Amino acid sequence: METRPKREWLAVLLLGALAATAQSGAGRAGSSWRRVDTPHFTVIGSVADRELGDVAAHFERFREALGQFLPPAATATVVPTVVIVFESEKAFDAFKPLSRGKPREGTGLIVPSPDIDYVGLVAGSRGFRTAFHGYSHLAAANLGRSLPLWLAEGVAEYYSTFELLRGGNKASIGEPLTAHLMSLRNEWLGLDELRAVQQNSPLYDEEERRSVLYAESWVLVHYLLQGTPPRRDHLMKYISAIEAGTSEEEAWGRIFGQQAIEAGLRDYVDRAQSKMAGVTLTSIVESGPVPASPMPDGDADGLLGDFLFRVGREEEAIARLQSAAERPGGARARAALARIAARQKRPADARALVARAGAKEGDWLADYALGVAAAETFTLAPPEAAAAVSSARQALERTLRARPDLAHASHLLAGFAMQAGDLDAARDASESASFLAPARFEYTLRLADVFTRRGEYAKARSVLGPLMTKPGPAEMRELVRAQLASIAAAEGSAAAGSTTAQAAEPAAPAIVLDLRRLRSGEERVAGMLARIDCDRKKGVTFHVRVDSRTEEYRTARFEDVEFVSYRDDLIGDVKCGAREPEDLVYVTWKEGEPASAGGVASKTIVAVEFLPKDYKPKD
Repeated sequence: METRPKREWLAVLLLGALAATAQSGAGRAGSSWRRVDTPHFTVIGSVADRELGDVAAHFERFREALGQFLPPAATATVVPTVVIVFESEKAFDAFKPLSRGKPREGTGLIVPSPDIDYVGLVAGSRGFRTAFHGYSHLAAANLGRSLPLWLAEGVAEYYSTFELLRGGNKASIGEPLTAHLMSLRNEWLGLDELRAVQQNSPLYDEEERRSVLYAESWVLVHYLLQGTPPRRDHLMKYISAIEAGTSEEEAWGRIFGQQAIEAGLRDYVDRAQSKMAGVTLTSIVESGPVPASPMPDGDADGLLGDFLFRVGREEEAIARLQSAAERPGGARARAALARIAARQKRPADARALVARAGAKEGDWLADYALGVAAAETFTLAPPEAAAAVSSARQALERTLRARPDLAHASHLLAGFAMQAGDLDAARDASESASFLAPARFEYTLRLADVFTRRGEYAKARSVLGPLMTKPGPAEMRELVRAQLASIAAAEGSAAAGSTTAQAAEPAAPAIVLDLRRLRSGEERVAGMLARIDCDRKKGVTFHVRVDSRTEEYRTARFEDVEFVSYRDDLIGDVKCGAREPEDLVYVTWKEGEPASAGGVASKTIVAVEFLPKDYKPKD
């Protein structure tokens, strides 16, 4: 069978996609699309400016409310969030994912990805609940280690009821969800069963029982936050423990202990209709009206085409982007097409599109799109691509001047600075990305790579150490192990280079660690960690052999201790019990309160640093 060249095949694909787009009624965006930028969101739509401003206010205030509950890292702006407001359900249907050839039902949609998050909804408030539910999941994902399924779903459902009240400085949250209460009258999961459910659990695949999972997760969060007595502080400690790497079972037992949660929860549901109510948040910051600006139709279609591609309607997406690329404001569309070409293994097309997309248009979001496309196109840039790479780097610098909190832009900028050999700029950008989004392990890997290239091997190991002591995906552990091996090889090569060529084997380099800095009142001691005792009343006691004696260091909670590892064979949680074999550690401690009047002050443990087995601690 005769095969067509790739370019001809692409042209045929585009013609077919154009026809499909015309038939679907999803034509050009036109000149009626407008845009609103707030500190954390970009909202676009072909609706009235007042409607766009209202949507922008809702999302900013919702993010603020979510930040009052989750740790600060949850609401970090890692990537841009673009909210697309459609004037009607029919208009939205042309951009929804397809199921058996038909648009999926719903008035709200979240489309997350590593470099940008999209939200689609219909004008009016009908799509807010779905969008807020999805955004809650995005925020929880910023914490790195996934929250237990019941908590992630419960928080998302609880906060999905967020409603901004008139005036804009108050909001209601926690109104009863009647459908969930009805589900719980027909079926109930035991609390232990609910807490054990994961995404790969059989229960999660059963549609009817999954609705009970959502309902009971929601009511448990509602009960902990608004029941009598309220347990908000307990729930916050539970989240902090899990974020620190404690297992769900241990965190639950330590924080909630023997409290009669299940009996209280059942009673809460039984009297929910008369007792359950929403609460009013009064600390929401009121903001003035946000001005909307017109969008060139090529710019609007660039975003809409990218959105289409990410929901899986690829042929229609390419057609829209191809058309938009030749119109005013088409830089964003050209960047999106370059990214698609790179993923389709068409590097020549991708490079040409990146070069064409490089025109400066004074739009940080278009600059960011260019940076993303160039990062995928020029993974290893040939010398002839230097001008395009330089243009993309400048675009990301402009992005960060407008949005310095955008962690992914800093991460991409660090990559381009490394390609250019500018290791100072690479370090600064990579440190910024890791600081802004500590849960993104790929940012930490790049930072370690920067330190390695700078010859700062101890710093490279020190930033990777915490990744080996906290649970995470298997992929992360393999990458960390590989990078630790690369650091050792680079350090060995550097040491070998300083020896004479006649040496049979270079001397092994001395291990130098970038240890945690001591703060006021702290002391550090080297020893062998022998055992960790855990008691709900007495707290946690670390038994450490120091010379010929055994010292005890105490803390009330595991999560108050900073754990750092400089070993590549130490993974998983640090748990209670005997350490077999014992671990070589540095313990950092400070004086605590005496156990009794006139007694000897206890030693409060601050940090534990797990040292390489062949490391020689200094006095």
